[in-house]
Amino acid sequence: MVFHSDQKPNQVYEALRGDILAFQLAPELALSERWLEDRYGASRTPIRAALARLESEGLVLRDGRVRRVAPLSLDEMREAVVFRAVLEREAVRLFTPRATEAELQFLHKLGTTEAANAEPGQSNVEGMLTAAELFHLEIARLSGNRFLARAVEEVMMRLYRARYMAALSPEGRARATAEHVGIVKAIRERDAEKASALMGAHVEAAGAHLLERLISGGAGVVVPFRVVA
Repeated sequence: MVFHSDQKPNQVYEALRGDILAFQLAPELALSERWLEDRYGASRTPIRAALARLESEGLVLRDGRVRRVAPLSLDEMREAVVFRAVLEREAVRLFTPRATEAELQFLHKLGTTEAANAEPGQSNVEGMLTAAELFHLEIARLSGNRFLARAVEEVMMRLYRARYMAALSPEGRARATAEHVGIVKAIRERDAEKASALMGAHVEAAGAHLLERLISGGAGVVVPFRVVA
């Protein structure tokens, strides 16, 4: 993919991020600026800006003076799933008594539409992830607690690559959709404890599925990679 001088630097970031998420750039791959310039046909300035953003997102890390695609760590994934479940249980508990019908209808749409809010050119998998991510972020935002919302956004970003791989499973996507419907139903019934329990079970089940995909070697991913224990 070649970017011309009149194109926005954000496009370089989007292309590099997309290749990392889709495992076209394997975990632990060294990322030299010159190699990236050649690969994306971009100048050094947008390449450096993209790397800095990806480093802040946890998709790229520094290894001395070298930047690498971040490895996939089972320990980090396990910890992130536990942390996310705690956060989202509380977020939905806070949101339930204040939810409006318009908000619930929007959440239902996000939770049941694979391609909802997908950008042009996105695959169905990434479209589904975009919609599912918005489902969870909206609940966190509507909880009324800004710190919770920020923490949920950060932990979901850390899990994105593993979630992308887990979402390659049609069965996993179908299960997630059904669980989203159940969560919205509990919120509509104003049953905060039930909604919280369903959200916790949903996040934990999704986490178990993504860990299973990682341990099995990432079935469905073309580029081989090593998972760090």
